[in-house]
Amino acid sequence: MPSMPDGQPELPALVRQATASCLRAPVLGQSFFNLMTARNALRSQLRERAYFNPDLVTESMVDAQYAVAHQAEALLAPRAYLAGALGTDVSESLSALRQPMLLVLGEHAKPSPWPCVAEYARRAPQARIAVVSNCGTLPHEEQPEYFCKTVLHWLDAS
Repeated sequence: MPSMPDGQPELPALVRQATASCLRAPVLGQSFFNLMTARNALRSQLRERAYFNPDLVTESMVDAQYAVAHQAEALLAPRAYLAGALGTDVSESLSALRQPMLLVLGEHAKPSPWPCVAEYARRAPQARIAVVSNCGTLPHEEQPEYFCKTVLHWLDAS
């Protein structure tokens, strides 16, 4: 099955269209979105998919994610994602860039970013890859001190 640039398997077109249509339906769409963005669902996503160490997920983090997910027009992003409108492949554009790049990723990121990272590194050989050990999808949040040191070291060397 083909995958999206974020590494997620690409949903068949009919499934994407049906899901996007459901999200556009006023009552059904808002209800489905509310289920996906309920505090328990957000907590679960952070603990099971975003963070390697689930003990780092706090209620204040869940509250912040909840607040973002319940802003006006917040439903537009998942609609666009499911419709395939956010799956922009930037790998070809990277070939034109000459600036130094740093790709920072968590060792245990889900889904695995390695297929995309390998392609980006192939197209942009000036890119440096930094892997944060014992970290999931959000290294800048899960290990902010290490992340900042990594970026500062890279900036000093560039």
